[in-house]
Amino acid sequence: MPESNNTQYLADLSFGLSEEELIKPFLEEHFGKLEKLGKYHPFDYENDDYLIEIKSRRIPHNKYNSLMFNYSKIEKLETYDTDKTAIFVFNCEDGIFCWEYDSSQFTISRGGRCDRGCNEYYTMAYVPIEHLVCLEEMPTFNGFNDSVASLSSSDEEESCCDIIKRKFNTHLKQSTPSVKEQ
Repeated sequence: MPESNNTQYLADLSFGLSEEELIKPFLEEHFGKLEKLGKYHPFDYENDDYLIEIKSRRIPHNKYNSLMFNYSKIEKLETYDTDKTAIFVFNCEDGIFCWEYDSSQFTISRGGRCDRGCNEYYTMAYVPIEHLVCLEEMPTFNGFNDSVASLSSSDEEESCCDIIKRKFNTHLKQSTPSVKEQ
């Protein structure tokens, strides 16, 4: 782990935490009210039905053939006595993608990074991008077909990721007070 005062580490930490807060209201529209879990919990949010881990990435979801996260999260998950569905959310440059935990849909290998002043290589879980679902298309969501049916004709050519970005930006504009209101 990098030194706690490492500039890149601090920037990455700030990015990840701020992105979690930004997309929480959007996730709640799909998963229901979410409670933030503690700093050292392997997942970020939960409710009666879901455990949710958010991984924010500064890349398009398909830059590589898979997205990775620390395998220790799956190791912890497999020890839980719960019926909750585990959802891994990948907040990428080109949209918000989800993967519902399935023990047959990932591989394990060594991976990591070395750009923050030390080697950060760990046992990682790699989820192939073909198992990722753009959030609006995820089959566990209620009302998706209704929201697609209500799109105007100009929206029909938008990708699901474009629709997500538009809806997310609209949500932010509605929930963020203007400068005059502050």
